[in-house]
Amino acid sequence: MKGNPKESQLNLILSLFFFFNLIDQDRHLDHLSEAIGRQKELGILISDELDLHAELLEQNEIAVDSTAGRMGTARRRLEDFRKSASSKSK
Repeated sequence: MKGNPKESQLNLILSLFFFFNLIDQDRHLDHLSEAIGRQKELGILISDELDLHAELLEQNEIAVDSTAGRMGTARRRLEDFRKSASSKSK
């Protein structure tokens, strides 16, 4: 028993439809995988950039603290000088 030729044709058409549908889905998944790979690379680059900025901010904070300390010392010396000059002029 061979079966109905129309049924065989329908089965062939459905098989081809699913086959090409799977190929199309596979192609879309490849594109999605590539896009995800690019996003991962961008994420790594952004992370590296943030690490660099954090290091620069830390160095800047150290420099600001150092400058603030030197300015405080200079302010105290200037105040001492002002007091000394003021007392000598009396």
